[in-house]
Amino acid sequence: MLNFDDYKKLLDRQKNNQDVREEAIQYNVIRVFLQSIFQEYDIEATSKQERASIHDYLDYCGSYIDDKTRKLKKWTPDLVIAKNWNWDNIKNDVEYKCVVEVKSPFLDPITGQKPEEYKCLDEVKSHLMAKKNNKVILTDGVTWAFYDKEHALNPLYDPITLGEIEYEMKVSPFRKNPILVRGSGNRPIIKGLIWKQGKVETVENEVINDIFGKPLEYEKEPEEFGELIRKLQEFIV
Repeated sequence: MLNFDDYKKLLDRQKNNQDVREEAIQYNVIRVFLQSIFQEYDIEATSKQERASIHDYLDYCGSYIDDKTRKLKKWTPDLVIAKNWNWDNIKNDVEYKCVVEVKSPFLDPITGQKPEEYKCLDEVKSHLMAKKNNKVILTDGVTWAFYDKEHALNPLYDPITLGEIEYEMKVSPFRKNPILVRGSGNRPIIKGLIWKQGKVETVENEVINDIFGKPLEYEKEPEEFGELIRKLQEFIV
């Protein structure tokens, strides 16, 4: 199982490599993290739809009417967590545990927003319409929210946040306080992530004092990360 430092490195790596696409966050961060916890389950990428007579997307996702074509379309999640995954889910019995909707914290974050303000709630609502799955996780890697059919768009728990978004700011001669720097599409430019800090603990014994001459300090993982692990294990059963 990944620890908090390893998890942070996965997201920070995407920023440092200038590859903050949603797809990269799905595969290189969220899928890797979840697989480290749920080694007994299959975690499959499903965001790209392909025509297949042996696969029923509606087992784990919902549908909507396209405003332009007025045709029924499927709204597939980014990841599916399942037991006995098989692409031919018509002939094979796949046990769906949960689906995951992933956003990039650098392009389309939910961090810093109230749950009712998330822009992707239509997607969550659609996923909850699936025939054989009733659980959805929404995450941008920093904030994690959990949904089920019974509670609909009301998160099952308070969203768990592991840090905050740091935005590019600039000084304006016309404003008292610094203002956001905006890029294409008037979107605020994100500078990076500020991760939560854990409590600093001190270890002291004769061996440490003999070697270092003083007690050693170390930082524990933030409580929120431990809570996230527990909620994931409780939610995906």
